[in-house]
Amino acid sequence: MNRQFERYLQMTLVVLDLFAITMVYFFCKVVLTKSIPVNYWSVYFQYWTISVGSWLLLSFFLRNYAGKTILNFEHFTKRTTQVYLLWIIFVLFYLFLSREYRISRGFIISSMIGFGLGLMGNRFLYLGIKKYFKNSHYLIKKVIILGYNDTAKKLAKYFEEDGINTQLLGFIEDDKNVHELSHYPIITDVSKALHVAKEFDVAEIYSTITPEQNNDIYELMYQSEKECIKFKIVPNLSVFITRDVHIEYFGELPILSLRSDPLDDVGNRIKKRVLDIVVSFLVIVFILSWLIPLLGLLILLESKGPIFFKQLRTGKNKKPF
Repeated sequence: MNRQFERYLQMTLVVLDLFAITMVYFFCKVVLTKSIPVNYWSVYFQYWTISVGSWLLLSFFLRNYAGKTILNFEHFTKRTTQVYLLWIIFVLFYLFLSREYRISRGFIISSMIGFGLGLMGNRFLYLGIKKYFKNSHYLIKKVIILGYNDTAKKLAKYFEEDGINTQLLGFIEDDKNVHELSHYPIITDVSKALHVAKEFDVAEIYSTITPEQNNDIYELMYQSEKECIKFKIVPNLSVFITRDVHIEYFGELPILSLRSDPLDDVGNRIKKRVLDIVVSFLVIVFILSWLIPLLGLLILLESKGPIFFKQLRTGKNKKPF
């Protein structure tokens, strides 16, 4: 997917959800205005602020609006449901800890149910937007894949999953190299690739055939650029590496590693640290505060102790603790 378009889509979804929670808040406020004393308006406004802030916080940590999440409607809906349920728990925890009893239960229940219905409506609206973009010809980027091999089939699958504004027309391959049925048509052979690209108004050509495999690729690259058709080469790393690898870039240099470490990213480390503190605090206050004394008492009744088991462990940066 085009990254700029993806960011616009993410921003649109965030704005729609914030609009939903705000409209539900004001609707409930208008309907239940007779049961809300005037001097309590600040309390209700604080409730709205906490609701909006907690929704954004949970969505950020659980990547509700991440590109890979929003591309799949089923996945997006499932993730939204998870965040929504956690949001309800978070807001109820806030009301319990702050001992805020001035907000009517009817308002709380109505706003939570209303927001849930608003989220459902937004998801179906998003489905309509996605379908509209898929059917809008002037927004669609047409592409073809040069070669029919394992790399080409993987690339076609990625276009199906990720290409909300990308239309794969088919493969370009010589008949002698095709030995099975394909999900997309084999349009023509490599020698006529540029002619087909111009005929069907193709924006990009993805080549899974490297110049080392076919010297004509160099000329095709040059001619494609002259026709303002982007030509991209997709290398098959399995020739050199027999397992999946993670690729990252230092400047213009590609770096291969056997796996990615999410905690290499500073943002992920910050999110993990905040999540650790929040979850630990809730567990200590609401579970361990009564569970540890109870278990300690049972241990003392059964044996002489000790209650806590201590053992030296190796921690971060090989420091013992």
